[in-house]
Amino acid sequence: MKFSQVINFIRGKKDVILTILPSVVIIGIYTILFPSTRGKQYKLEIKQLQALNDSLKKENDSILYQIENIKIDMERSDEIIHTLFDESRNLSNELKTIKKQYDQASNHANSFTSGEIVEYFSNIK
Repeated sequence: MKFSQVINFIRGKKDVILTILPSVVIIGIYTILFPSTRGKQYKLEIKQLQALNDSLKKENDSILYQIENIKIDMERSDEIIHTLFDESRNLSNELKTIKKQYDQASNHANSFTSGEIVEYFSNIK
């Protein structure tokens, strides 16, 4: 369609346009001056959701802080457990050594007769 044809088409529909145009203008002015209650509802809902979102962000930050503290506590506990495990291993090794020495001393003491024991203690002053 050429431009001149578009103009002729609009001139032909002039009555329809003049009938509809005032309604469109009135509706436009009304929506500008008096926003819909839905729009107000949506704005209120958005504010409520933003407040809830802020609250959840704070709670999330708090939980993340607690998680970090728990991780630190776990690392400290792991260090203590490793230290205690090493000490337990060292004590176990010492116990084995002492047990060997005791067994040797016990075997040596069992080889004495009762007369030798009486003689040994009578000579101690």
